[in-house]
Amino acid sequence: MGKALFLTLALAASLVMGTPGAEGSVASGCVATLWAGQHADAGTVTVQKEGENLLVTYQTTGDWRLSEVHLEIRGSLAAIPQRNGNPVPGRFTYKAVVDTTTHTFSIPCADLPAGELYIAAHGVVGTGSGDTTGEPCDAELLLPSGYVQACFEFPGTDAFANVTLSNAGDLDGTHGAWCVDMERGMGDCNVDVMVVSTLDPAANGLVDRANFDLLNYLLNQDYSGWGAGRDEVQAVIWALIDDGDWRTGAGVLPNITLAEQILADVLQNGPGYVPGHGDYVALILWPRAELQTTIIKVRLPDCPPPPPSGGEETAWAGNLEFPGKNWALYFTCDLG
Repeated sequence: MGKALFLTLALAASLVMGTPGAEGSVASGCVATLWAGQHADAGTVTVQKEGENLLVTYQTTGDWRLSEVHLEIRGSLAAIPQRNGNPVPGRFTYKAVVDTTTHTFSIPCADLPAGELYIAAHGVVGTGSGDTTGEPCDAELLLPSGYVQACFEFPGTDAFANVTLSNAGDLDGTHGAWCVDMERGMGDCNVDVMVVSTLDPAANGLVDRANFDLLNYLLNQDYSGWGAGRDEVQAVIWALIDDGDWRTGAGVLPNITLAEQILADVLQNGPGYVPGHGDYVALILWPRAELQTTIIKVRLPDCPPPPPSGGEETAWAGNLEFPGKNWALYFTCDLG
């Protein structure tokens, strides 16, 4: 997606030549556009040396505000945490939950590789003040912050498999689990997984196709009256978020005609669907090892969370694309 090169006029007097991957340059550093939702200019990310530290500053413009920032700096593109060529912000080294228009990471230069730097700067941005409507609500879905343990059993009771989570706080216990792709095995017990909500923009890089509105719509419907069982639901999940031929997935024998009818319903009625209080939401179980990524569903609290006055968007800084199928960006900077 090559984004246009820009130079900030206020810094024009101190401009120096930048590396080909940087959009612009400032004294002793580089600057890249922060793109929200792929096409909206939401601000900049500036990289500069200050003494023995490297300063990486997110700065939004207009009504945009930052709510999350994730940053990774490596000596090569391949070294940035990825899955199927898509970056995984949840595994980035530097991260913060914020509510601001600017945020700076100060990183010792001794902790960074020499030479050209490959920089993945991810953010979650929104517009508006986030004022609430109605009565405040304290109920929320609490997800574990680190890896938890998963034990898989086949076949599942009402899903492709059963998974028992431990050290997962409110999620401890047994859940129905669904396959995300058809290429890897799930493993058995003692599998370390990270739990990521499909409502979190950071989940977009964890699957081939992030059709999470359609997936959440599917998991909130009951197609048993159509004669559908777990095999048909699993086949439709593959059709929505995997690139393989969902009609030939191992371990299931769906009624293809019925699965196609369910898929047609999802494609017609699911676009834009967002689960609300009392609905089910899909959670991704992302494994530490090279195993199958899986999905469980849990019910959101009945008490609705206060809505923000403006929607949130995934944001990436740069003008170079990752090799995966999502639109994630990066940029390079050579500080000499």
